[in-house]
Amino acid sequence: MSLCQDFRACLYDFTSGELPPQRAELFARHLTVCAACAAELSTYRRAIEAGKHLKDVPPPAQVLERLRQALKAEAANSPPPPVPNGRAG
Repeated sequence: MSLCQDFRACLYDFTSGELPPQRAELFARHLTVCAACAAELSTYRRAIEAGKHLKDVPPPAQVLERLRQALKAEAANSPPPPVPNGRAG
């Protein structure tokens, strides 16, 4: 994997400060010489900032119903969850 691909894969971790210091420093140095990655980081940060200004809009009722049906179907096809501490409720 190239450094550019690695940077793109770690974009969230880089911007949120969750990378180990050595890796963050490697990417910071990379950004000084790679205009493509620097532009991608700038676009990513602008998108995050724009998202902060969006209003909460509830999903349409039909979307919620389809989600409920999908979750119900999935639950019917999966084993029950384990009992905490090995005890029955």
